[in-house]
Amino acid sequence: MAIRKNGDDFSSGKLGGINTYKLKTQIISRGITKTTKPPTVKQLINRQKFDVLGHFVKPVQPFINIGFDLVTRGTKHSPINEATSVNYHNAIKGEFPDQEIDFTKATFSMGSMPVLEQVTVQIVDGGLEFSWDPGWKIGSMLSSDRVMLLAYCPANGTASFVLDGEKRSKGKDYLEILPSQDKVILHTYLAFIAANCKSISTTIYTGEILY
Repeated sequence: MAIRKNGDDFSSGKLGGINTYKLKTQIISRGITKTTKPPTVKQLINRQKFDVLGHFVKPVQPFINIGFDLVTRGTKHSPINEATSVNYHNAIKGEFPDQEIDFTKATFSMGSMPVLEQVTVQIVDGGLEFSWDPGWKIGSMLSSDRVMLLAYCPANGTASFVLDGEKRSKGKDYLEILPSQDKVILHTYLAFIAANCKSISTTIYTGEILY
């Protein structure tokens, strides 16, 4: 069924074998095809990858929307689509049917700001403390850059994050983690974003924590 949007001249939805939708500023129409052929192994592999990635990006969409915003501006891609593509190529391990996310290679932001490699993460009361050298600055790094923090829990498919944390000059920041009944593994990440949001770093993997 086609749905006409108020104030818009196009209809979105399925009508007469055509699926029409809007992608950013473009209106896309695709034919709907059905086949009775069984899927190939390659198709099954790709389907599982996208299924794994779909569950993976869902709890971190707010982070990705900021983290991949700059690289998708002026393109036909959305931040979520770009993040899915990047992690499709770089962050899936294993063989079908046992494919899964390689959290050491996962990416939640992408940009040209130099990456600060030396970061420590430790458990503190109620969460995690991330620490870095506030005096280490090269290229476009500024003391006013804000830190972005993330901890991903594969066991329950949840994530905790800070989108607008302390300034780089602070040297540390805190990420609240809700307690769980059992010990869980958290995969941790850090990125920096300029105060004017015109520059961002690619996330770095800051280690695995048993919390």
